[in-house]
Amino acid sequence: DRGRNRLAVLPFNQNERSFIPVFSDRKTFDVEAYGTGFENKAIAVAGKTFASLLDEDAIVVLNPGDRPAIEFKGSELKAIAVR
Repeated sequence: DRGRNRLAVLPFNQNERSFIPVFSDRKTFDVEAYGTGFENKAIAVAGKTFASLLDEDAIVVLNPGDRPAIEFKGSELKAIAVR
């Protein structure tokens, strides 16, 4: 919500699991978001900020429309962010 001062991750449910989609760039986001109502609503977030929003057991999928998509656990991204 761009009208609020607070960030939150938005998990999606697909194939009986919940994951947080992230995208390598705005173009990839807009292609994958086409028809969802989220087009042109991407915001860039610093890695440390993003990692701070994650639960340890969260599943994060980079570019979920790619095959194979790359998956991370929240704990992995948190560990990388503190380096």
